Amino acid sequence: MHSPETPEEEIQSEAQATSSAELDAEELDIAADRLVLAERVKSLEEELLRTRAEMENQRKRSLRDLEQARRFGLEKVLADLVQVADNLERGLEAAEQSTATVESIREGKALTLTQLNKVLKSQGVEEVDPMDKPFDPQLHQAMATEVSTKQPPGTVIRVFQKGYRLHERLLRPAMVVVSKAPEG
Repeated sequence: MHSPETPEEEIQSEAQATSSAELDAEELDIAADRLVLAERVKSLEEELLRTRAEMENQRKRSLRDLEQARRFGLEKVLADLVQVADNLERGLEAAEQSTATVESIREGKALTLTQLNKVLKSQGVEEVDPMDKPFDPQLHQAMATEVSTKQPPGTVIRVFQKGYRLHERLLRPAMVVVSKAPEG
């Protein structure tokens, strides 16, 4: 038989029961928190995977777009140049006609050159015109020097070949003759 508890034992027994109930509630709270955190981690992992997949797709799209731009980026300028080539062919055919004159051939060449310059300009190509300007080794290539009393030394006095820039970048330097002072 079980003997009746003393008041002290009864208090101790109640304290243990209360403590056990509190621990069970605390464990339930911890378990609930763990469950919430586990679901949050799972959600973040899924979001990370989606973000990685999206970044990979964007990278692939960018590479494809870059390849397309590389392959077809010159399409417009080449279409314009084909028209210039057509005009050159027509000019050659016209020059072979018995009715062709030097003046009509010259006029045809001038129109074709105008068309070509328009195509170049539309693509950002501009002439480097150094005539009567100080020699600039960044833009000009000196082919010779020549004594000149009309221009100060170091001035471009003749252009053998024009130079060209593409959007401020030199494509080809102008080939020039530069003045020098008379000796003596």
